[in-house]
Amino acid sequence: MQESREVVQIGILVKSVDETAKKLQDLGIGPFEIFEPSFRDKTLYGKPEDFKTKLGLAKSGGIQIELMEIVSGNTIYHDFLKRKGYGLHHIAIGTSNMDESLKDMRKEGFTVSQSGNRPGVKFAYLDTEEQLGIILELVERDWSFLRKP
Repeated sequence: MQESREVVQIGILVKSVDETAKKLQDLGIGPFEIFEPSFRDKTLYGKPEDFKTKLGLAKSGGIQIELMEIVSGNTIYHDFLKRKGYGLHHIAIGTSNMDESLKDMRKEGFTVSQSGNRPGVKFAYLDTEEQLGIILELVERDWSFLRKP
């Protein structure tokens, strides 16, 4: 792999984004922005899928904390929930070029398990869990807000 990649996010699958965000904020982590993004071009294991999620995002130092709640449709979160339950789901790697990063990952033998986009953000979860012990997500967006004090 040519591009040096930085971990930019830790994703946690939760039963309730609102409840978990409140508990974390009570501990001094947050504040969280809570919303249901309107993703486009959504896929699950290479096929179109209409899923919805509720997210909570907060800056913590140089990392973003992402809380994810299943709202509807089929997602890789369902598979994870059956295998492991709620908890740490993925780490996200920032990329400035999703297409090139996906080419690199395919060369390493990884395929996309779930993907989508919305204005300013593209994401792709990779099937890395068996080989790495954790799910990696590629995210293309401007991450400079994490570096600002």
